[in-house]
Amino acid sequence: MTAIPIPPGLRFLELGLDASVQDIRRAYARRVKTIDQEADLESFQQLRTAYEEAIAWCERREVDDAPTVAALAADEVARQAFETLLSTSLSDRAEVSARMTDISNEPALQAIEVRQHFERMLVRLLAAGWQPGHENLFEAAVVAFAWDLDPDRLRYYGIPGAEIHAAVLGRDAFESQVTNARELQVDLMDRIRAGRRPSDTDLVRTFRMLNWLMLNYGQWVVVTVGSKNIAQWDGWHDALPRERHATDAPHPEPTYQPEWLGLPDKEPPMFSSRTQWIIRNAFFASVLLMVALGLWQCAKPLV
Repeated sequence: MTAIPIPPGLRFLELGLDASVQDIRRAYARRVKTIDQEADLESFQQLRTAYEEAIAWCERREVDDAPTVAALAADEVARQAFETLLSTSLSDRAEVSARMTDISNEPALQAIEVRQHFERMLVRLLAAGWQPGHENLFEAAVVAFAWDLDPDRLRYYGIPGAEIHAAVLGRDAFESQVTNARELQVDLMDRIRAGRRPSDTDLVRTFRMLNWLMLNYGQWVVVTVGSKNIAQWDGWHDALPRERHATDAPHPEPTYQPEWLGLPDKEPPMFSSRTQWIIRNAFFASVLLMVALGLWQCAKPLV
């Protein structure tokens, strides 16, 4: 029996005949990060050509293997899959993640048009405003559609895509923090979503942390917490007596994490005060010695 040759595009991406559209996108996203597009334009063009050939081959294969996609309009197939996803209990992160993975791997969703329709519906839903469980839906979508590997393609979905693109970048920045900082911030976000008013002391204590989250990861916070919930928390704080407001506290400097993130409220000095005294006096002593040597050289008689 003659073996089926692997198309050049798949071979270039080091994929086999069983590769899905998602596999091709992931392989492309990994390879494109290793290429300097300005300095090595030829390699980038080769990679892009291989990617397009692989996608086209995969699309033809799926059309042949999935007659249901040909029988139904692409948007109708995507809508059915989308409704199936939303029938899941969005409050359970593990269940949402498992259902998203199952749906995204279904043969019907491997067709390019269907997958794009499904992804567009998901992007529009997440950008339209937070609803309970959207924080779990967002995380599941990031993994299933590799948004963390190739976030730029979200821009093809217009303004909603640009908003989710910004949210993905904010999520990546948030995850780069140290663990104890993230734990405190996640706890605050969970409490803001719950919608229960905290004590006055707690409002004042957490106000700077909320400002920090909005300043650095704003769009991600809006998508996963909700602008209405954030406005409610701000309103509770604003209703406090003026002397209790935390608004006079400055935003943290970008070079360090403040105390309410579990880290020191200022950068530690490079040297102790005693070491600084020794360095400073040693410097002045060396300057005086150089001046003295210069004067001595000038005073020597010429031979």
